[in-house]
Amino acid sequence: MEAFEIDAHFFSRAKARAASLQQVTVTQADIQRISVMDSTFDSIFEFNVLHHVENWSAGIHEAGRLLRPGGVFYAQETLEGFICHPIWRRCMEHPQEKRFQKEDFIAEAKRAGFRILGTQNWGNQFLWLAAEREERASSH
Repeated sequence: MEAFEIDAHFFSRAKARAASLQQVTVTQADIQRISVMDSTFDSIFEFNVLHHVENWSAGIHEAGRLLRPGGVFYAQETLEGFICHPIWRRCMEHPQEKRFQKEDFIAEAKRAGFRILGTQNWGNQFLWLAAEREERASSH
C-alpha cells in the first residue's frame, strides 16, 4: 500500500505512524503529479484532499492515470456549499475560487475516464463517490 502527502509536517507524521506497519510506503508528493507509472494501482482512496487544491480537476485526472482499467477511485469531498458558506469561511481557511459542486466533480470524473458506480451527498456540502476506471482506448 502506498500513501501520498504533500505537506512536509503531515508527511513526517504519516511516515512515523506508518513505520510500524508492514507493506506501507509513505511518499511526499503533489496529488496533481505523482511520480508513479500509469496503471499502477487497483484502487485509490482520496479523503478530503481535492477541495484544498486550486486545480482540483488535475487530481481527478491523475487518479485516472494511476489506476489500472477496472480500478476503483473512492473519493470523499467537501463541496462549495460548505467551503463558501459565510459561517464556515470564518472558521476554516480554504481556497474560495474554482470550488466544485457534486455535478462538477462527477462531470470531471467522467472526462478523466471514470464510470460512476455510485454517489452519496449531504446536501450541497459533502460528496462520497465510487468510480471505476474504464478501459483505455487502444493506441492504434
